[in-house]
Amino acid sequence: MNVLKNRAREYLWPNRKKLEAIVIIGSVLLLVLYYFFDYSEFISFGVEENILILSIFIILFLEGMATEINRATNQIRSDVSLLPDQGSTPELKQVLSDYIKDRRPNEVKMIEYSSSTVDAIIEDAILEGAEIKLLLKHPDSTIPDNQPDKILNQVKTLHSDLSASENIKIRFYKPPATIRGRKFDDDLINCGWYTYQSSDERGVHLKGHINPTVLVSADEGEEYQYIQQMFDRMFENLWMNATTLEELYEQGDDINDATGSFRRWVDTKGCEDWIRAVSDGKIHTSQS
Repeated sequence: MNVLKNRAREYLWPNRKKLEAIVIIGSVLLLVLYYFFDYSEFISFGVEENILILSIFIILFLEGMATEINRATNQIRSDVSLLPDQGSTPELKQVLSDYIKDRRPNEVKMIEYSSSTVDAIIEDAILEGAEIKLLLKHPDSTIPDNQPDKILNQVKTLHSDLSASENIKIRFYKPPATIRGRKFDDDLINCGWYTYQSSDERGVHLKGHINPTVLVSADEGEEYQYIQQMFDRMFENLWMNATTLEELYEQGDDINDATGSFRRWVDTKGCEDWIRAVSDGKIHTSQS
């Protein structure tokens, strides 16, 4: 499957009707030239030979156009694609990485749990100049209980890998995790789902990386609009009610051991300014 990776769709598929028109108009022009242009000065073939040559030319022209359009259509049968899982699969990573480098989106909105499998996507987007709004699960509302350390360690990793870039805003949501998605401008959405399972050994636990994920391009029209409306509704509600990284840092030891450890890491690194910057100035705009 070559979604987005195959650049044929950017011209051939959206402009297929134009290509059909070119074929028709070109054929008509050839016929007009044949009947009204005097070839006697250039070509000594008889009428039958001229008709044969013209017919062969038209057939080859039409065959070439049909083959190219059919190739593109088969490769991009739809701009809606279903991938078998939403984890760190090479195919999904490659598709999104190629998209980011080629399209250079201005804004990327992400709903994740810990974001540990999408750090390369975040880094690619930052390097291409995108502004990222990243929603992570609040360390005080995770399933299972060992997730707070994983989530906050990922924040530390982002600080290091992105060289303390301020092109990312981070907040933490408390409602149960339901969708896992990324939206690139108003052009592409990658969306999957979290599901809950229960066992005697592990109790209630979360599954996300093994679930299918959908890639939907804006070129798909109505299908994209359906996914966009759901994603925008979910993201905006979570974002407006989420806890900023600065708020999490200030609460520190009042939440759990993981947040307390994170606060001490910030103090040791001296990166309070970065914490405030990626909090989007929700509660503070300058260092106190």
